[in-house]
Amino acid sequence: MPWTDITYLLHKYGVSWGYYVFEGDEPDCESDEAVTCEPVKQGPKTPGIWNPLVDFGDVKEDDQTGNVQSLTNFYTAIQNQGECGLPNVSWITPNRVVSEHPPALVSNGQAYVTTLINSIMRSPCWGSTAVFLTWDDWGGFYDSVVPPDVDENGYGFRVPGLVISPYARAGYIDHQQLSHDAYLKFIEDDFLGGERLNPATDGRPDSRPDVREEAQGLGNLESDFDFCQAPRAPLILPAEPAPGPASPAPGTASPAAGSASPAADTASPAAEAASLAPAPCPAPPTSPPATGTTTPSPPAPAAPVLQLTASVAPRQDLRLNHGRIYLMVGCNMACSLYAHGHLNLTRGRVLHGRLLSGRRHLGLRSIRTSLVADRTAGISLSLSRINLTAVRRALAAHHKVKASIEVQGTAAGGKTQTYQVTVALTWR
Repeated sequence: MPWTDITYLLHKYGVSWGYYVFEGDEPDCESDEAVTCEPVKQGPKTPGIWNPLVDFGDVKEDDQTGNVQSLTNFYTAIQNQGECGLPNVSWITPNRVVSEHPPALVSNGQAYVTTLINSIMRSPCWGSTAVFLTWDDWGGFYDSVVPPDVDENGYGFRVPGLVISPYARAGYIDHQQLSHDAYLKFIEDDFLGGERLNPATDGRPDSRPDVREEAQGLGNLESDFDFCQAPRAPLILPAEPAPGPASPAPGTASPAAGSASPAADTASPAAEAASLAPAPCPAPPTSPPATGTTTPSPPAPAAPVLQLTASVAPRQDLRLNHGRIYLMVGCNMACSLYAHGHLNLTRGRVLHGRLLSGRRHLGLRSIRTSLVADRTAGISLSLSRINLTAVRRALAAHHKVKASIEVQGTAAGGKTQTYQVTVALTWR
């Protein structure tokens, strides 16, 4: 297919990517006019609407068709215990059973998505991951808001989107004008320094009339994050939660528990708050044990295990940070902390020869500090003036610079735990 997509830029700049296909039947009919159709099998090697990359010319030219994989490979990668096993950028597409397209059950799709996100939260990837959950359409055929006119292709009706990350703003509703182009814009800004595919200048097969990431009025998803906040802990949700209470009929309210009087037409705010409050915890039993029985001794408490956490924004600007790399760290018990690291410089032979005078790597200034139990604290590792100058020259020459940082916590009794993080560095 003569088309150029974002993977062309990712490959060009050495950014890893993966497209994971849930094998089975395609989620919907390929014809928008068809109400029903015969199921069409989909897999990593079968081109289709939900698996287009495997047939794109640039993906074949770059010899990256192997990046289109079975969803099984996603679960294998996410179970890597040493460090995050996923590529920098990942897409996941469903099959018919979990797609939420009619006649598939919405509950199947919800359980599928919950399982995916739970697996990320349980993995080393969580501290450096942003999950964008979105839909390509929805169950209605009407939108009360006329889409803005941006070019000859225009926008469609509105669809929902969720941002899930340790650094996502809690309870934040983004009122910007956004489209699916905003996801590409975020990836390009985060990993490619704002590089864009431009059909007018890049000389690639590209039939778009313009650069949609630069459309007037398009918002920026970076506003959905707060990288200064303490990283949010994982929130593991049940894949198949118990059903909630039945909804009352329109114009009525559920009667209060134990009340025999009919419900009023409108529930008061206090009554609504009471109905939403969780039931009080049952009181512990107070009756003595039966005669002739003995109360077993409680088991001896297990020795506490040191739990070290270290979270970092996956991309940091050294100019804004004044030559420092910031992390949030914490221990579940009082511990001493030692953090150190170095810079990984891609295209090392050219970079070392021209910019670094033969140095093998650039070190970061280490830091030692102490942490109190169950508290999160911010620390920073800095570069010397000479090393910072070398990094600026490397970035100006369009080389990639990443920091590899190791954090080691030591508690009483010699308990230790080590955490490793990687940060992409910029200078803007």
